[in-house]
Amino acid sequence: MSRRSRWRCTSTDAAKPFAGMTFDDLPDNARDRFTASDLLAVTLLDMRIHPRAVRAILRDKTEDLSRLLAAIPNDVPLWSASDADLAPAYERFGSRALF
Repeated sequence: MSRRSRWRCTSTDAAKPFAGMTFDDLPDNARDRFTASDLLAVTLLDMRIHPRAVRAILRDKTEDLSRLLAAIPNDVPLWSASDADLAPAYERFGSRALF
């Protein structure tokens, strides 16, 4: 069994503390816009999102973030992406200067 297959098996076991199966149950959304589903996905990774950040992501900074997301190519697997492919993300997220 490959490493990836082992991860997939354990991450979809509802009795285990992994979120893999739950991600499949979240609603789909556009690739160039953050939604409440995206924020829920982050919390499934056991990460907290401050209320001020939620407001910025879903309301105050929506257009700016959508522009940056749309500039990231969607035809390149994340593990193959170059720094140039991810430059729009680094523009905002790499500096942690969102808010």
